[in-house]
Amino acid sequence: MEVTEKKPRYTDERVRIKRFIESGTPFAVTQYYECFKGNKTETHKRYELIYLNPNQRLAFKILNQVETNFVKLNKDKIKLIIENKDGRVFDFNNFKQYQKDNAKGEE
Repeated sequence: MEVTEKKPRYTDERVRIKRFIESGTPFAVTQYYECFKGNKTETHKRYELIYLNPNQRLAFKILNQVETNFVKLNKDKIKLIIENKDGRVFDFNNFKQYQKDNAKGEE
């Protein structure tokens, strides 16, 4: 019987966030509330990664639970910049300015 190596639970996005932190590449994470269809009073939190892809275009990725936990564990590195009734915005290494200076097609 062949023994197969168990793959780690790291996803590409978790590894991507880790690489962003290690390399100092700016990114943002937004946390917002999403309503369930048909029931506007019942909501759940969503976390979304915002970054510039290799083509310097703005890219978005909904984070799963493992990725969200990774972000929460690195709160000392990722700064909370906005918090209100609609949600939160976390910033790493001044993403807003980085995006203004480097994003293509944002005119």
